[in-house]
Amino acid sequence: MKNILVSLKHRLEYLFFRNRKDKFVFEGKEYNYFYNLHNATWNNERKIEIPIFVEYIKDTPTNDLLEVGNTLHYYMRRTRHTVLDKYEVMNGVINKDIVEFKPLRKFKKIISISTIEHIGNEGAEEINPYKSIRAIDILIYLLEDNGTLLFSIPCGYHPKLDQCIKTMENRKNIKISTIKTKPFGITNRSRIFKIKFVKIIKSV
Repeated sequence: MKNILVSLKHRLEYLFFRNRKDKFVFEGKEYNYFYNLHNATWNNERKIEIPIFVEYIKDTPTNDLLEVGNTLHYYMRRTRHTVLDKYEVMNGVINKDIVEFKPLRKFKKIISISTIEHIGNEGAEEINPYKSIRAIDILIYLLEDNGTLLFSIPCGYHPKLDQCIKTMENRKNIKISTIKTKPFGITNRSRIFKIKFVKIIKSV
């Protein structure tokens, strides 16, 4: 019964939000909040992550793009780029651990939407808080020269990863931006989401 009521609440909220054109600013650029029934995006960080990442990849040929964590599939009509996700079994998704992924080519752009903080930090495997940091190194290796890695993580979820990213702040080829948001629905409106976006350019 509870699940039915939650689903009904989300549908009613979505009817309210779906045609709104609310905006936010990130790195000097204006974006529309992204409202989608899947995962009730108006209540979490997806409403800002999805428009930022969609804009970032919009002119990227599918063969040049790798996504780590199967996220965009749920919000875009067509996703033909390479997707790596260890656990999510779906057509077009490569089910491998990032440390075992050995593609035959490198990529111009790699993205990961609130996924890296989960690597080595949960699931059936033994917990290894440093595996997510190793994953970043592997993703940089998988970039072409001058390629870019863009990933988002929620602040505070993985303290060791937060500490690692803090040590990157003064590097010329790395840009770190933080944005805050809160749920727009009728519940949990006092909760604050703080998300870091990390962009790394692979230097030649």
